[in-house]
Amino acid sequence: MDAVSDVKQKNNAESMLWQLPAVEVVQLLKEGKVSPLQLIDIAEARVSETRYLNATPILCLQRARKRARSLRIPRPGDPSPGPGYLYGLPILVKDSQPLAGVRFVCGSMMHANRMASET
Repeated sequence: MDAVSDVKQKNNAESMLWQLPAVEVVQLLKEGKVSPLQLIDIAEARVSETRYLNATPILCLQRARKRARSLRIPRPGDPSPGPGYLYGLPILVKDSQPLAGVRFVCGSMMHANRMASET
């Protein structure tokens, strides 16, 4: 296989990570085969692909990337990749849940300017 094919295959595999169960993605994180920043990029691409659904009207990608950069990167074989089971796994928080400093609209224009003061 040539270098271009390798890159295409890798990009295709990464773009399909959103289809895996969280437990498998966390294992990839623990093994150092994928990074939290890569997962945020994949999540962003998937949100863009499904934007027409208007299921995620508020995104905090810069905030997520800043947090991801602050995480300790696990090394292959590291027995302690970080605190918590979902360490490094990006999650989606709907606008019906308060997240400090983010609009908290509960899917209603009536609350279009409401900001959550705490998480």
